Amino acid sequence: MPELPEALAQSPAVTALSRALDAGRLPHGILLAGEDLASLRTVAVALASRLLESDAPEAHPDFHELRPSNKMRRIGIDDTRDLIREIQISSFAGRKVGVITEADRMAAEATNAFLKTLEEPPAGTTLLLLTTKPNAILDTIRSRCLLFKVPSAGVGEDPALSAIEGWLDGFAEWHAGLKLAAGEKPDATRVSHWFLGVYGLVATFETTLEAIAEAAWKKVKGTLPESIEEEQLVALETSVQKNLRGRFFAGLAERLRLAARAKPGDDASRRLATALAEVERYAGLLEVNLSDAAAMESLMLRLLVIETARE
Repeated sequence: MPELPEALAQSPAVTALSRALDAGRLPHGILLAGEDLASLRTVAVALASRLLESDAPEAHPDFHELRPSNKMRRIGIDDTRDLIREIQISSFAGRKVGVITEADRMAAEATNAFLKTLEEPPAGTTLLLLTTKPNAILDTIRSRCLLFKVPSAGVGEDPALSAIEGWLDGFAEWHAGLKLAAGEKPDATRVSHWFLGVYGLVATFETTLEAIAEAAWKKVKGTLPESIEEEQLVALETSVQKNLRGRFFAGLAERLRLAARAKPGDDASRRLATALAEVERYAGLLEVNLSDAAAMESLMLRLLVIETARE
């Protein structure tokens, strides 16, 4: 398996998957569960890289992905049928990989359509289901997969992860200031500092995402055949940016959870639940073409209100 961040590489899940790959016994249905969607995806892409013998598996013609794509953040029946059709087509290299990101968001209709493929996939097909909410997945799906629990990854050597982690450190510092003042009546200076922090975070989010997406796309594009169509290029580039953007939001959720654990209590739990719902909501809005900067600005302002609201 390709090099992974240490927290992932040494985990029991990755060790077991690596051994299964080496022994040729990898199950066709794998459920990767954990708190960090970015870490789940890192493992899934590494598995796909081994299976497809490709350094850029996400650009490989036998790599297929399904993810929430509408206002309700559900995986619908039409997209599911598209995935099923794609993996039924003969592969280019003898193997195919299907990745279902946030499999817990699959609608009932889509689940029913997907069950038969999960039970009897085409030869050489591996289906990887990723979820941060394994209990939300129907038993009919879970019973047909082997479950592997994946820990959250460290920064590792990935420049993109390092850049995202740096931004998250800035967010955590700003958010800690909000939590210290939770329930207090703020003065004008403090409020001004909070708002300046919001717009600083938004500006650095936008520039960081743009820089790492450009670098990641350049790397992926260099591996693609010259014959690839323009529409496919656009779709692939969009996928690269969405993946990186998703890491920001997954990291935000994790930092919010860590902050709540540091100061437990009913009020912290309530604020955390509200904040996580907002993170999920704005991540979903990005799927319906809300701009990155606008979504992050609105989310930061909502978090400011949540943490400083007085009882």
